[in-house]
Amino acid sequence: VAAAASGGISPPTSPRMPMGGMQMGCAFVKGDIPVSVSLSGQITLLSTSSDIVPAADAVRLDADRQLSGHQAAVATFAIDPANQTLYSGDTDGVICAWNLAAARAVGRFRLGGGDEGGADSSLMDRVQGGAITSMVCVDGTIVSSGWDDKIRFGSGKDLVMDRSVKLEAQPNAMAKGTNLICCLTVKGALLLRDNEVVSDGIISLPYNALSVCVSSDDATVIVGGEDCKIYVYKVDMSEPSSIALKEEHVIENGHLKAVHALELSHDGKMLASADVRDVCVWSVDDGWTPLVAKGRWCFHTQRITCLSWSKDDAVLASGGNDDSIYLWSLAKKMKRVHYPFAHRGGISALEFLDTGNSATTLVSSGSDACICQWDVTADIASKFG
Repeated sequence: VAAAASGGISPPTSPRMPMGGMQMGCAFVKGDIPVSVSLSGQITLLSTSSDIVPAADAVRLDADRQLSGHQAAVATFAIDPANQTLYSGDTDGVICAWNLAAARAVGRFRLGGGDEGGADSSLMDRVQGGAITSMVCVDGTIVSSGWDDKIRFGSGKDLVMDRSVKLEAQPNAMAKGTNLICCLTVKGALLLRDNEVVSDGIISLPYNALSVCVSSDDATVIVGGEDCKIYVYKVDMSEPSSIALKEEHVIENGHLKAVHALELSHDGKMLASADVRDVCVWSVDDGWTPLVAKGRWCFHTQRITCLSWSKDDAVLASGGNDDSIYLWSLAKKMKRVHYPFAHRGGISALEFLDTGNSATTLVSSGSDACICQWDVTADIASKFG
């Protein structure tokens, strides 16, 4: 897009314009603001000077503004609370950064450091060669896994994925403690720390692992299986160069279906688990006894994909493929808050935000390519007291 008069729009400073930056169309909005759409789907609102739009009452922007987002189902997200930034990954392999305070996209990640890795960075800014399955954020570093059988590492500040680790099997879930990351694959579990693999390759598991969570002290890894069981492992760090998992406990007969979601409370005293219908809660300190057993919180009608505890651990949120989000409370086990049709096609991720005030805000993503923020303060107060 070019301005007819000199000095109207500054030339791009980047020495290389990716093919995805090709402008496919332009128009004016509000009569005076030029808008351009790129091949990659990003929309740019352009600033103009009085030389370009001379009308005295013209509407102008002080600076260019780019509107970005997802054009495919959002599969997962990770939040960096220090910077109040959310990073979301979709089934096209695109990662977007979002300013939570302003509720708008900051931009898209790109590949850097010569790590092309088969990802289509020239057209859509894809950083994974296939669908992104999971993401975590550790001290500002974004870690993603995808169907290109790679784990990628990038800077949340620079929006660049500049390093990758090739996997021997396709990943399907990932979780972090403080520094330890556990990535589940179709062949077993892989442990990472400080952006390096610290287990002796993939740790073989005698069952199909579907979900995982890691304690905040990095001492415990909990895995949900297709066999309806929950496996509790202690992290063996006796050999720092080859960290292993030692089975400590197995929760049996807790679920009737495969365990698709796990989440530890922030104080580490409760474990939430979910299958295609039931949400259960277990006491960590009391020998993994059930606080909420199957058959109590059983209102989802399709697979439950994600769980999240509120910052005070008083409320648990669950999201599923039935397009529904539910809020639950251990203090009022018979009551629930239901948000139907939250995302068309299902919910893929949930997390409560630490807003620093009395408000309770929940963030969700879904197959409708949308990310939503929910103020659930009033609903929690009215339903749970």
